[in-house]
Amino acid sequence: MKSATSLYLDICRFCAAMVVFLGHASFGKWSGGFLWQIAPFGQRAVDIFFVLSGFVIAYVVDGKENDAETYAASRFARIYSVALPSLILTFLLNILGQSIDTSPYVSIKDYGNPNQLLAFIASITFCNELWFQHFVFGTNEPYWSLGFEVWYYIIFGLFMFSPRRWRWVAAVAAVAVAGPKVAILFPLWLVGVGCYAVIKKGGIGPKIGLALFLASIIAFACYWETWAQHGKRPFDPFTLEPKRLASYLDNYATGLLFAVNIVGFDGMAGKILPLLSRFSRQIRWVAGSTFSLYLFHQPIIELLVAMSPWSPSSAATRAMVTLGTLAIVLGLAQLTERYKSVWRKTFLATLRLARTASDPRGT
Repeated sequence: MKSATSLYLDICRFCAAMVVFLGHASFGKWSGGFLWQIAPFGQRAVDIFFVLSGFVIAYVVDGKENDAETYAASRFARIYSVALPSLILTFLLNILGQSIDTSPYVSIKDYGNPNQLLAFIASITFCNELWFQHFVFGTNEPYWSLGFEVWYYIIFGLFMFSPRRWRWVAAVAAVAVAGPKVAILFPLWLVGVGCYAVIKKGGIGPKIGLALFLASIIAFACYWETWAQHGKRPFDPFTLEPKRLASYLDNYATGLLFAVNIVGFDGMAGKILPLLSRFSRQIRWVAGSTFSLYLFHQPIIELLVAMSPWSPSSAATRAMVTLGTLAIVLGLAQLTERYKSVWRKTFLATLRLARTASDPRGT
């Protein structure tokens, strides 16, 4: 992958996480509606995450993660280095926040549900979105997307690393376990895989790349203002109702246009590299906090609102919700996803130890 393209994808990752974060921070009960214009783009940001995920997985499988053990260890490290701390943090911050002020919590759907133990188990095993389920642990609703993405890892991994004669059977079986709600957006994730395949072949010059890059932005702006549907979310129950199906078209429109945007940028990457290289360290650093920002922000916002002695619409509360949350997340990232290499080595060693123990010949 070209250096400029890699940096651009990091920028997109962080910006998408910021859109989700600021979209949630804009809720009236937390900030009095501050930055409300960003909120409608939150679901589109998740579409971008799915495409980016497919792209990155295709890239790493094409390179260093080309066996089942390495692939599983890397996916485990990437997910659990942040997912497990986020669930623990959610539990602790929710208890602390309610001890200060319960009012920010009482209006949250599903919060305080007696099935919270089941929600935790479903979340930690990524069964939270299977078929018609939608388990939310505490105040961490953004966690829902892992119930989709992890299954895409599993489906793709089974297809790539199962014995050839079983790969389709294994992949289809995993799709059946995941259910229609998750399965219907799997092709969106595969758009990212296809995008990587196109870029790997190369052949797009800077002029065509610039044209595709600008056209994708203009096309999305036109689509958003004319035909885009709003209201349905990926974790809502799967149905064949026209409005539900139209919402999936939104997901795919965003994903396909973003894929075109990446291909276009890659075509002109050589021209952009000198500019991005100047800020490569800063870009890599903030991008290394993306997953933490996505999974940690909502429980932190809830706690800060509970702690604030001011009204949600006050400048002080808005600063706490935005700048305060961002500062805390950047700090937490130093203790979680930036240590994913440790998780990866630990899990890989465990897999190899288990394999050795199961082989009496030691081969």
